[in-house]
This record gives sequence, C-alpha cells and structure tokens, in this order.
Amino acid sequence: MKIREHRGSLHDSLMTTREIPDNRCAVVSHINETLTGWIKQPVTLADLEITRVGFDKRTGLWTYMISVPAWGVYGYAGFDNDQAFPE
Repeated sequence: MKIREHRGSLHDSLMTTREIPDNRCAVVSHINETLTGWIKQPVTLADLEITRVGFDKRTGLWTYMISVPAWGVYGYAGFDNDQAFPE
C-alpha cells in the first residue's frame, strides 16, 4: 500500500508517500517511525482509526483516512484496487 502524511496541500502530502506492506502492523510501525519525538507514547494497533474515503481521482487510488487519538488525522493509505483495508 501507499501511505502519506496529512499536510497543508496535496502536493506536500504526496511528497511524503511511501510504499509499505499491506497490513496494519506496517501502518503502526510507519506512524511510530515518522512521529518519533512528536508523540509521548507509541501508537498501537488498538489506536488506529481507519475510515474508508473511496476513490480519489487526484491520486488514482482507493483511499482510507488513518487517524490516531493522540495526533488526529495522520494521513491516508491508498490501494490500486477497491479492497477492504488489510488486517
């Protein structure tokens, strides 16, 4: 999956895009790596809030919003095909 941070503009957000394995553990690991020094406690699987957004014409990806309680909206995950978010 492709994952990107939420930023002020789509261009700035797309500049943070990374390819990670298609699973929630990889999402947690990625978030913890990118937010080191910004959050007091590591994000856990139980913290993830994943919301289906749908097809984003701007990116050409099927998109999910990723939030964590201590941070708010972290960013977005995108897939080439319409699928459920992997466990």
